[in-house]
Amino acid sequence: PHVFLETCPTWLKKEDWSSDSTNTYVRESTYALVTRYTGTSPQDKTLNDQVARAALALWIAGPVNIQWRLTVHAKVDNGTPTRHIWSTRQSVVPHKAYYKSSLTDGMLEMSKAIAAKIVGLTEGPVWIAVKSLFMALQQDWWEGRFLLFWVGLEALFSPDAEVSFRVSLRMARLLKGNTRKAKLVFRSIKTSYNIRSKVAHGQPLKKVEGNYSGRISLHSELLLRDSLRKVVLTPEILAACQSKNRNEYLDALCV
Repeated sequence: PHVFLETCPTWLKKEDWSSDSTNTYVRESTYALVTRYTGTSPQDKTLNDQVARAALALWIAGPVNIQWRLTVHAKVDNGTPTRHIWSTRQSVVPHKAYYKSSLTDGMLEMSKAIAAKIVGLTEGPVWIAVKSLFMALQQDWWEGRFLLFWVGLEALFSPDAEVSFRVSLRMARLLKGNTRKAKLVFRSIKTSYNIRSKVAHGQPLKKVEGNYSGRISLHSELLLRDSLRKVVLTPEILAACQSKNRNEYLDALCV
C-alpha cells in the first residue's frame, strides 16, 4: 500500500554506484519501486520490508526479472536531490526462465490485491510460506533454493502423517480440483517431493544435476507461486489455512 511503480528517476541513472554490475543494472532499468521514507536511517527494517513485500506480490502475480537495491535521498525545497545514501540489500535471483519476461497491466493489478493481503501477515502457515519464498528467491545455490521452496509448500500443505502422499494430493486438488489434470500434477509433485527428501537427507543426486536441477527447482518455484496466489486471493482458503482447522479443510478437498 505504500510502494509505487514509477519511471526510474533520471538522477538515479546518472549516479556512479558501487560496482559496474550495479551501474549497468540501474541505468538499464525503466521503472523503479518507490516508497516514501521519512525516517532517519536507511537501515530501518520497515523500509526494506515495504519494498520486499511489493516485489514478492509482483512475483506471486507472475514471476519476472525483478531485483532491487535501496537508494535513500534527501531533497531541498526546489526538489533537486542534494544528498544520496546508497544502501544495498540482498536482492532476489530470478530464474533464467524469466530473463526476458515483462510486467503486464493484469499482473500489476493482481499484485495490488496480493500485497494488500500479505502486508498484514506476521505469523501462521501462509506467513511462513511467504517468508520461505523470500529467502528462496535470494539463493543462487539450487539445492538451498529448492529446499526453501519446499519449506513454504509444506507450511501450506503438510499433514501430521503420510506426508509425501497427502501433501501431493492436497496441493493437486487445491490447484486443479478433482480433475484428470490433477492426477498428472499429483505425480509431478510427488516426484519433486521425493527429490526434496534426497536433498534434505544428503543422498546422492547424480540424476538431478545439470539442466534437470534447474527444471525441478523451477517446478517447485511455480508450485509455490500458484499455491500462494490461490490461497492469498481466495478469502475462504486464506482464512482456513491460517486457522486451527487447516488440516480438516485440506483433507475435505481430497474426499
